[in-house]
Amino acid sequence: MTAAGLADTGTVNLFGNTGSPAIQATVTVNGQATNSGTVNLPTATSLTVSGTGNAYAQTAPTNLSGGVLAAPDVNITGGKM
Repeated sequence: MTAAGLADTGTVNLFGNTGSPAIQATVTVNGQATNSGTVNLPTATSLTVSGTGNAYAQTAPTNLSGGVLAAPDVNITGGKM
């Protein structure tokens, strides 16, 4: 899935196929991404923020239990990663 921006205030759960690495749950954000809720990224998932000057900003937990978070900048002011 591709989005122009992400503003999470609830819960985002991505689910990939852990038995087949070629089948992953991916979200690409071509803009700013903010998380003041919960983002869960288990194995076979990824959240990518792209574009110059764009960032992933977190004020709440992100659970990286095997997944990938990629961004030009990551700003953490709350929660745990």
